[in-house]
Amino acid sequence: MRYSEDYQVPFFMGTANGDISVADAVNIMMLVSEHQLDQLGVGVAGLAKYGAGWVITQNQMTIERLPRVDEQLHVWTEATSYNRLLCYRTYGLDDQDGHTLAEIHSTWVMFDLTKRKMMPIIEAVAAPTGAVKSAKVERLPRVAKFDAADGSRDYRVRYFDIDFNGHVNNVHYFDWMCDSLGTDWLRHYRPTSVNIKYEQEVGPDDVTTAAFRHVVDAATPTTLHRISTGDQVNAIAEITWAPLPA
Repeated sequence: MRYSEDYQVPFFMGTANGDISVADAVNIMMLVSEHQLDQLGVGVAGLAKYGAGWVITQNQMTIERLPRVDEQLHVWTEATSYNRLLCYRTYGLDDQDGHTLAEIHSTWVMFDLTKRKMMPIIEAVAAPTGAVKSAKVERLPRVAKFDAADGSRDYRVRYFDIDFNGHVNNVHYFDWMCDSLGTDWLRHYRPTSVNIKYEQEVGPDDVTTAAFRHVVDAATPTTLHRISTGDQVNAIAEITWAPLPA
């Protein structure tokens, strides 16, 4: 069951390039899915009575271009299927002419907020979205890993980075990964795809390290990323890029 809304990009999302960040593009899509869940009575408040929350485990995002400030968008989302432990959802950002600017295929699990671990999908929560129950396990492309990094930056988790699930909201990982590449890279390249896998949550007051490596033999500019706290890997990602016009 597809759900959609129209959305105008506010000025405060604008970057130095005049478009918005990957994190804000994801935020817009997540906002619309939350509106759908709230209307169905299975949003944050609906999940609270079960002591549960949704946690994303992998996002595969393709980007034709990132929206620009004041642009009118058509934002859509659809929970496609679920099984005992996983739920699959797609998202999209379209321009006014119906061209898809960005699209996400994602995998979610249900999270016990007290025990801090994965729990079986609650059918009373998943079924109202129109998602089809299926035993099939969908697998998104694997994310390449790396050992030695070309560079890294540390980031301290702020109080306002923590969401209602009690850990760092998933969109902050995009900011850490992209920012670690430095201003010069971001001024000359734009992302065309992001494949990110979340492995362990990041909690309040943690200090994370965002490490990256350039893939030198790739057909298109590609960077590999790793978010870690100490020896614990929290997330890994692979991002492809295209040069910005001179």
